[in-house]
Amino acid sequence: MKVFALLLLLLFEFPNVANAEGSTQWHFDGHDGTPTDHFFRLNPITLPTEFTIETWVKSMSDLTGDWWMSYAIGSGNPASNCFIQSSNKLPVGAWAHFVMTWDGSDTKIYIDGVEGNVGSHPVKAKCTGSPGSLVFGQEQDTVGGGFASSQSPHIWLDTVAIYDRAYSSSEVAEYGQDKKCVDVNDVDLWGAWYTNDGVDQSGNNRATADIFTDATAVGAYGHCSGTCFHADGTVLLESGVPKYFSELSLGDVVQTSDGSGTFSFNPVLTLPHAKNTQTATFLNLTTETGKSVIMTPDHYISNCAGKEITSENLLVGGCLKTIDGSETLFEINSVKKSGIYTATTKVYRGRRYLSFPIL
Repeated sequence: MKVFALLLLLLFEFPNVANAEGSTQWHFDGHDGTPTDHFFRLNPITLPTEFTIETWVKSMSDLTGDWWMSYAIGSGNPASNCFIQSSNKLPVGAWAHFVMTWDGSDTKIYIDGVEGNVGSHPVKAKCTGSPGSLVFGQEQDTVGGGFASSQSPHIWLDTVAIYDRAYSSSEVAEYGQDKKCVDVNDVDLWGAWYTNDGVDQSGNNRATADIFTDATAVGAYGHCSGTCFHADGTVLLESGVPKYFSELSLGDVVQTSDGSGTFSFNPVLTLPHAKNTQTATFLNLTTETGKSVIMTPDHYISNCAGKEITSENLLVGGCLKTIDGSETLFEINSVKKSGIYTATTKVYRGRRYLSFPIL
């Protein structure tokens, strides 16, 4: 039996993913036209007690008084604002990866993975646990409204995601400016919006966004395309018996890796794909000793330096980690296969892993 130990990373936290699916860029024209008519609004919505808000935003101005994101609960003016963010914290004319975290006591913001100044309007403790309104493209003086044209920013927005925990500085810095998309299967994902109909794409049935813009474009930062294996790929059960990917069941205990080269057996937590015969192009990787694995081009795999890279970026002669140690990549072939499958196992530093052997 020839065994190839493979690390599966569902693409939430790793960089250089170029292909996002199904996203739309939304344009809010600021002080031009009818600025208060343009916004992305989630109302009502009750934020988790700890959270991370993630989005991609391109600001076309850096005016201090232009508030591009606001969250409000209750009533009053301006006391209803739980937190707001000014355009002057964003680079001008370039897409930026924006992250805000709230751990129950402290607010942090990050631009392209670098921690920045929160400003004078951080998250308040009252912001969670009660219904409110999260708006991009306007500052709220009343819940869900009270917009002022003098405060309307000129921005583009692409994809909004909310997670139900506060990511650490090191976790955000790890993917930094290179992150391109959201993994809808991520265990911490609370809600995700990247389509023009405003529907929550996380599967958690959160609020549907009201989206009013003057123009839209095809997005680049939406849903990560799936990293998958074909139906006849095999996993190694704890019993030592291989099992086809298409036959996996929840609770099956399979061989996994924690991302540092340590292998163990862990139960399957989710199986995102139903039975299917969908065809796709895969890459067949073969090492010097004849070990082989077949996976989609955007799947991550560990090289001998301990870095995870996509299979499409591998070169013959490169060094890969296998369950038997380091081996040279001997051959790469493109093949068509039927059935697209993936699975997730334990959480490790916010990621889910599945390592599986190929006979």
